[in-house]
Amino acid sequence: MKDKISLATKGSTGNDRRATLRTELDAIRGQQSGSKNSRSKIFEQLKVLQEGITKKVRRWLHCYNYIVLTVEQVNDLKAAKAKIPFKTVAEVDTHIK
Repeated sequence: MKDKISLATKGSTGNDRRATLRTELDAIRGQQSGSKNSRSKIFEQLKVLQEGITKKVRRWLHCYNYIVLTVEQVNDLKAAKAKIPFKTVAEVDTHIK
């Protein structure tokens, strides 16, 4: 048992293996870091595109609502104008005289 412990703790083969594993671990961490940075850039681009689309949709909806309100207002004005007995200023003037 003591021999196994001493082999595991000392000797160049154990340290060499540990160093090899450490370099592999560092390489894997570097790859993961690169992947994470790439992914975060893609997510940032996606976020910017979604915000742009949202702004355009909101702008379009705002314009659509404005157009609908304007049409409703025009219809209300036409209805109110139809109720008025005098169509022009000249008709009002002649009625006053």
